[in-house]
Amino acid sequence: MDGDRPTHELLVLPTIKTAADLKGKSVGLGSNEGTGGIVMRRILQAKGLNPDRDVNFISMGGEVRLQSMISGAIAGAMLSPPYTFMAADQGYRVFGRGRDYVRYLTEGIVTSESRIKQKRGTLVRFVRAWNRSAKFYKDNPSIMIPYVQKKFAVKDARLARLLYEDDAQTRVENGSLDNTAKSEVLETAKEILRVKSAPPSSQIFDFSLTEEAK
Repeated sequence: MDGDRPTHELLVLPTIKTAADLKGKSVGLGSNEGTGGIVMRRILQAKGLNPDRDVNFISMGGEVRLQSMISGAIAGAMLSPPYTFMAADQGYRVFGRGRDYVRYLTEGIVTSESRIKQKRGTLVRFVRAWNRSAKFYKDNPSIMIPYVQKKFAVKDARLARLLYEDDAQTRVENGSLDNTAKSEVLETAKEILRVKSAPPSSQIFDFSLTEEAK
């Protein structure tokens, strides 16, 4: 498992100084039902706003959201890199960062119980290689930043560096989660999937492979 914090951020116009300034305004997001929508609701609630009453949600693509803020059509937008950096360059303010309010898995290794029993040794080696690659990624920015720039066709070297640094700091070194994190991840998953109950974490997470891979 690599990351347990979302990269989504709610950015607003410079004129939005307080939560009250956002009341009655329109904000853009990808989907009200998806992860971005959950992050948006958590941020607004933490700021004392009622997501269902105080703010108007408009669904639109990431680049369209930024352009809509520039044109003044919306007062804020839920964005993820690189649009977060591009919006900051335009002078827009960070109203809330998803990583401060929500925990969920951005990447992970998923398999079946039967495969764990049948191929445990292979899976342990895979996890070990996964963790080594994650460590290399974090320890070698001089190599990985040019790779990010080429991989995602980012012309601006500074933007590529910001993308890398933002991603690298959310990476989990040992590939496991503590009990609090497990509970938070499951609660977020329940909210996204709109289910009232979920299996116990012991039936979903198995970090014994990670322990063997150390």
